[in-house]
Amino acid sequence: MLNKALEKLEKGINGAKLSQHGKAVSTHVVEALKEFCRQNGEFAQAVAQSDKTVAECVEAAVKGAGNYLSDIEVYSRAAGFWFEGAKVKFTMTIDLGDEGFSNVTADDARPEPPAKKGLSLSLDELLK
Repeated sequence: MLNKALEKLEKGINGAKLSQHGKAVSTHVVEALKEFCRQNGEFAQAVAQSDKTVAECVEAAVKGAGNYLSDIEVYSRAAGFWFEGAKVKFTMTIDLGDEGFSNVTADDARPEPPAKKGLSLSLDELLK
């Protein structure tokens, strides 16, 4: 089922007539949807078995977009197009080349830095 879904997504956008907004995001939306299919077999099945087209998905994802539409909103709309109720979550982490992020600031006078910890930010929470 995964291969069928990936093929549908890959071929479905070729030659499609898209709006300006749709053209701007189509490649990224298709890549995200392919990754969602790889992550979840049920999602892949929904894509593969649907009569909906990739072009319809892209246009639904950008419908009503003005001058700005966040990436997470576009990907959430695209996922919801194929599978109602699907939610997309983003996680961002920062790595300063030391396998983690230290919360020590210049004002902290400590003889030894604390153990390295990763900082995890939820883009969902930042965009609310």
